[in-house]
Amino acid sequence: MQPVTKSSILWLAVSVLITVLFLTSNASAEDLNAGAACSIDVYYSSISSLDNASREELQKLLEDTHLQQLPYTNTESDDVWKALQDLDSGEEPNTVKLIYSNKEVPSEPKGTGSTWNREHVWPKSHGVGSSGTDYTDVHHLFPADWGINSIRSNRFFDDCIDEEVCKIPDELTGTNDAPLYGAGVFQPPSTVRGDIARALFYMDLRYSHLHLTDCPSQEETTENESNNQMAYLSVLLEWHALDPPSISERSRNDRVCSRWQGNRNPFVDYPDLVNTIYGSTNTSNDRSKNCETRGDEEDSQSLTSLPGPGDVMVIGLHTDNPDQVALVTLVDLPQGLTIHLTDNAYYEENAGSFATNEGTTSLTLSKTLKAGSVFGLGEDLLYGNSWVSDWDKGFALSASGDTIIVYVTTPSWDPNNGQNNNDDIRFLSAISFAGGSFVGKEFCTSSSCGTKNSVLPASIADFVVELGSKDNFLYTGPTTGTNVSIQKEIMDVVGHWEGSNSRTDESVSINKWLTENPDGFVVQSGAGRLMDETYLLTSSSRNIFSSLSLFLFVGMLFLPALV
Repeated sequence: MQPVTKSSILWLAVSVLITVLFLTSNASAEDLNAGAACSIDVYYSSISSLDNASREELQKLLEDTHLQQLPYTNTESDDVWKALQDLDSGEEPNTVKLIYSNKEVPSEPKGTGSTWNREHVWPKSHGVGSSGTDYTDVHHLFPADWGINSIRSNRFFDDCIDEEVCKIPDELTGTNDAPLYGAGVFQPPSTVRGDIARALFYMDLRYSHLHLTDCPSQEETTENESNNQMAYLSVLLEWHALDPPSISERSRNDRVCSRWQGNRNPFVDYPDLVNTIYGSTNTSNDRSKNCETRGDEEDSQSLTSLPGPGDVMVIGLHTDNPDQVALVTLVDLPQGLTIHLTDNAYYEENAGSFATNEGTTSLTLSKTLKAGSVFGLGEDLLYGNSWVSDWDKGFALSASGDTIIVYVTTPSWDPNNGQNNNDDIRFLSAISFAGGSFVGKEFCTSSSCGTKNSVLPASIADFVVELGSKDNFLYTGPTTGTNVSIQKEIMDVVGHWEGSNSRTDESVSINKWLTENPDGFVVQSGAGRLMDETYLLTSSSRNIFSSLSLFLFVGMLFLPALV
């Protein structure tokens, strides 16, 4: 037996230290063990006086104690799905309570149009985005009925009182205390209005880039802040007073802290804290007094400032209900830009026109979208529930074959004139699949084109992806390069696309791709775009670091024997 030396003891100590660091860096939410620290007396002990606490003090407390950032979706470990199944479990076993519907549904299956999904009460398109701590913060995430969640979209919360405009979602007709929507706002059931208000107060306090206001289009002046607002503050304060924290809401707050994140919502623990943080705010009846009147600035966008052909391309599509269309932008897209997806046929009669027998869906960006960002139509995509179809038959892809044309319009474009005012349109890209195709103009006229085919606008002839006979597709190629190189990779149909007739096939799962590529694309310099610094510390980088730590640990165990 070899004698124990100082060097071997030192190696052992270092090895143990590295092991502890390795295990700690890979600890799951189950290992938070934050029970004692989450008791109310202990949690707020660093704040000398809550009555006089500053916003900065409380924000720092919430951030410092936010010990665990959950992945949005992870089948092998804790994620937001599992957290919501725990936090919002129903009275019956294996059920969840839906925030807007006053009902319980089975906790499994989930994530489909006929089950339930995850509602961000502070919408992704109002500053939360599709990555980061705010995106997966379960203090503002709740189970929701898919259809009701889609109706809520990114509408502001408000009392909906105009009987000619406000309506109940069709699936809840005849139920008591149903939500109402209309005129750009959403009114949840009375039993959860206070819960929603306090969740939004928390988000406004926890994240300095998010802002609650009564004046969402006018109050902030900087470009970045103006895109990160939720409304209406005065209404939320009223709801907070009328629907105080219940036992179940307090229990949820305890559980978020002790099991899932490590931090608390102080507005649930101390409801009067709203007076400290928000002071005196006019009620919803006279909330205009909270706003400073400002003149509207002229929107200066023109065709010369719009993105061009190939700047926005489709990288994934699902036609099995509900539809999903994933897009990537290879240039910065300005706030206020309106983007359209249409499966209406395009034909060259009358200097270029669209058919009207299918549909179009449109999105107006509420903030600048950086080059490399992935967004689109459908669940889990940035802006996924923010698309509207106001002036035609609605956008619905056909599993038996279809085409999609992506285009943008100037502010002077008139939606009441449909798509047939081409002076204000710029085409970006196109895609066909499952038997849909782009054909010559002689085969597609206003009377003969049908629903599967279209003429391809000449300006995007170099930016069309023509896929095979499947009805669900996903781009699987490189995500780093110049915009020109990425365009070429996306158009490599044989090498970089997977197709399937089942949207549940993981090879075409858009949601899985988003999980594996949380930073989207990296558009490198050489095409006017710099590499996003946040890309340098992705989950893959962290995994490499952990693997190197383990390798070093094993090496240190054997090194004493070698020397």
